[in-house]
Amino acid sequence: MIVCVDTNIVRDLAERRVPDAQFFEAAIRKNVQSGRLAIAPSLAVLYELLRSPDADFERRIGNAQFYDSVVDWRRALKPSDEIIKDDIATFIKSGCPSVPFRGISDQESGFIRAIRNGTDVFPETVSTRVYEETCHQNDMFVKTLVKEFKVEVGETNCQELRDGPDEAWRRWWTPGSVADELAWSLIPELAPSGLSPLSLPSLRTLVGYLLRTWHQMICSGKKVRPTDHYDCRIAVQAASVGRILTHDKRLLKIIGNIPGLTMKMWSVKEFVSYLK
Repeated sequence: MIVCVDTNIVRDLAERRVPDAQFFEAAIRKNVQSGRLAIAPSLAVLYELLRSPDADFERRIGNAQFYDSVVDWRRALKPSDEIIKDDIATFIKSGCPSVPFRGISDQESGFIRAIRNGTDVFPETVSTRVYEETCHQNDMFVKTLVKEFKVEVGETNCQELRDGPDEAWRRWWTPGSVADELAWSLIPELAPSGLSPLSLPSLRTLVGYLLRTWHQMICSGKKVRPTDHYDCRIAVQAASVGRILTHDKRLLKIIGNIPGLTMKMWSVKEFVSYLK
């Protein structure tokens, strides 16, 4: 069984932030060592662990080392945008999604070796570039939701959402409605094929994440968080695997409200009980 885990699960176990963390860790390691379980690593999670603003260097590198010790680098996940791109290309040819994994040689990767050696993974120039790129990506995510997304959804749909949020949400996912239109606008190259892009779990999750975040902004006044673009990427990766461990209630709520998405989601406690 292959699963992915998000950043908060790693930190909860590595930093012992939840009751019985040591017991949960032992159960997961036992299943990994037996070959029953494989944890697919995501560089997005690793970067987030190494950039945690509320942790000092020792804790950040310790969390990254913990992550490295339980994951299977042979099943490293592609970046979310690459998963979607490959899914579309494979879908047009075969009607199926692509394989989301692209193995990494942990012995040859200087990045992974640096983590294992406990050295500074990011030189100052690289750290600055990663920080600036992260800010740019978040700005683009916010721009998509706050500005461009409003054009795609339209003021009529926004007003319907304010008047009846649950009913509007169900209607948005009917054939030919808002979800379909948004998917076609994101992936116009699928239009000539006549294929429905929402049948791809990765694209369905991307559309659902955008729609649900917009839904929460209109109905609950929730703002886009600085980490939302990370969560969106991890959600897409998780959809391609079909299983995720997370303690992020907002992420669970967003994913859980996407109609037609069959993805298993567990807390670490629920997952360890499931493994028994």
